[in-house]
Amino acid sequence: MDIQLKDGVSFEIFKEVKVEKPVIFITAYNEYALDAFKMNGIDYLLKPITFTDLSTSLQKVETLGTQLRWSDDRSETISKTFDTAIGKSYKNRFMVKLGDHIKSITSDKISLFFADGRDVYLITDQMRKFIIDYTLESLDEILDPKIFYRVNRSYIVNISAIQDVVVFSNSRLKISPHVKWEPQIIVSREKVGVFKEWFDGTH
Repeated sequence: MDIQLKDGVSFEIFKEVKVEKPVIFITAYNEYALDAFKMNGIDYLLKPITFTDLSTSLQKVETLGTQLRWSDDRSETISKTFDTAIGKSYKNRFMVKLGDHIKSITSDKISLFFADGRDVYLITDQMRKFIIDYTLESLDEILDPKIFYRVNRSYIVNISAIQDVVVFSNSRLKISPHVKWEPQIIVSREKVGVFKEWFDGTH
């Protein structure tokens, strides 16, 4: 993709279209390099472009494509680990309502989050249950991935709240939390590998 177009710079396209493939940017100017790599740029070639330059870039696409052919779950974990490494801040308290009162609960007091239909609940280490105005998807983005892990479509667990993990049917895992919790918490089969790495402190 050329950066300089007749009607502006091609970066504007990314504001309207979600591009999920790697892009090789070409331009006669070097001041756009940082912006290019923020926009899925895998290489940045300055004009005039030689056959060798382009061939090297295409080889880079092929090589990285092979190396990065992981599951979406592993890619997501790596992304979160990178966020942690660069100092991304995470939500460490939640405001909840208790009748006419408002309380603030710190994340270290939260054992798990679970979704029941459209409602999402926060469960404290004292087995208090509060409904919160978040989806599990949004919680997955704002919680510290070193502490919280989304084990399936319905649960996010705090590592300090895990009492036991046992092998379940079909190579899955069952989590027993410290709090008294009747429903089974099963780690999805596709998440087992990454869960073990998270539980081990590898990611």
